[in-house]
Amino acid sequence: MSRAIFHIVYDGSALKDNEINAKSLASALLAIAEIFEEADKVLNHGRTKSEVNIKASFKTGSFKIDFVTVQSFLQNLQEFLISDTAQATLNGIEILSVVSACVGIIKFLGKKKVNKIQPINNKNIRIYREDDQYIEVEKRVLELYNNIKIRENLNEAIAKPLAKDGYDEFAIISEDKILERVEKEEGILFVKPEIQNEEISTKEFEHVYSIVSVIFKKDNKWRLFDGNNEINAIIKDSDFLDGIENGSISFSMGDRLFCQVRITQFETDRGLKSEYEILKIKRHIKRPEQLNFFNTHNL
Repeated sequence: MSRAIFHIVYDGSALKDNEINAKSLASALLAIAEIFEEADKVLNHGRTKSEVNIKASFKTGSFKIDFVTVQSFLQNLQEFLISDTAQATLNGIEILSVVSACVGIIKFLGKKKVNKIQPINNKNIRIYREDDQYIEVEKRVLELYNNIKIRENLNEAIAKPLAKDGYDEFAIISEDKILERVEKEEGILFVKPEIQNEEISTKEFEHVYSIVSVIFKKDNKWRLFDGNNEINAIIKDSDFLDGIENGSISFSMGDRLFCQVRITQFETDRGLKSEYEILKIKRHIKRPEQLNFFNTHNL
């Protein structure tokens, strides 16, 4: 079990009386704890777990929070020592260093794109911006930079507070040394980047759906039922939509549609997402209004 102590400081005119909005503080503190815990999980491959505790101290014109992390092994120590990743295990202070380096990369890149990443040795890399300026960091820093959960929490811990009036600075401090400082104008760099949905599969098939609810505006989704699950689908069949609009097609709740369907799966920052499109309504099956004489039984 190992322990690490570090400090987070928010500074600015709004904090001159050592006060901070309770909701803002709660969100920021939770985000910082989750950054550290996620970094431990990622960098140590889930073999250790950190618990983050806090206590507050005050200095005029700022709000300083002391963090104490307690790191424990999640498996038998003997098994851990003979495992392939035992050499790569980071303690709390080392994790903090990698987190701080991640903050440094975000500041360095700013709004510029990454031009190339050049390996230096087994441990370090150079990250070049489009203007050919570069920064040298450990490879594992990129694991945190590309981690969606960490970027979301950096947004909560840095971008949102620094966007408020009177919040001028954020700093990470360990052993009285400033590891990273973010000025107010740099706060926008920590806004969570938009993740482009990546298409990973698509398929077309025929299926029958019953109508649950409809939206008559173009490109809005209809709610359909396939016998097991409800789906939201965009109707792409322009002939069918035109028929509804001119009154030649009418339907009731419970009507069925025999459709040509396309389903596309995307990888998103929240996991897999499926999008349904009804390409063609091949047959509109009206809800039965009377019993079928030949399919009924005499009582």
